[in-house]
Amino acid sequence: MPTALITGISGQDGSYLAELLLAKGYRVHGLVRRSSEIARHRIDHLHHGDDSDRIELHYGDLDDPLGLVRIITEVEPDEIYHLAAQSHVAVSFELPDYTGSVTGLGTMRLLEAIRVSGVPARFYQASSSEMFGSAPPPQNELTPFQPRSPYAVAKVYRFWATVNYRTTPPTTSFSPLVWPTASVTFASSPSAMLASTTRSTSSPTPAL
Repeated sequence: MPTALITGISGQDGSYLAELLLAKGYRVHGLVRRSSEIARHRIDHLHHGDDSDRIELHYGDLDDPLGLVRIITEVEPDEIYHLAAQSHVAVSFELPDYTGSVTGLGTMRLLEAIRVSGVPARFYQASSSEMFGSAPPPQNELTPFQPRSPYAVAKVYRFWATVNYRTTPPTTSFSPLVWPTASVTFASSPSAMLASTTRSTSSPTPAL
């Protein structure tokens, strides 16, 4: 049975993705903050349905790198879907440091946790149209990013962090651990990383 770990599982996209993966026969693990207990109404039904024995939540935070390593090591996911973020654009202007730490650096911590754990997981990260900012339409994969908010800047950082971990193994001066070149497979194209996992008239297919 394939196993997936979803960050941001209590959000809109995360809850839809959890439903989809459960329907496909996955065992689903979700990363949740303790402070998000009051906002789990989107996934409450999954704990009381026919698939309740195949979904499990884990307390964790993108600000806690050791906790991320622990969870990934314990769960040993085949696939990791990274949807968690401080995603409110207006709030990002009021909390730019927090937005950068969670949305941007949080992704770097997660990628490094995958590397350190040695778990051969495939990785999906959700990007945003906000990354294009003031770039004139029409936009495509070759359009330069022009972010115009702290949130968009953090998303661009997140995107390039994923590209870096996919294409450039750290040197021994960066870390004494061996880079698992053969075991970690990241999203293979910008289009895969820019794809969204939102609900539509047809079921979304995760891009890996």
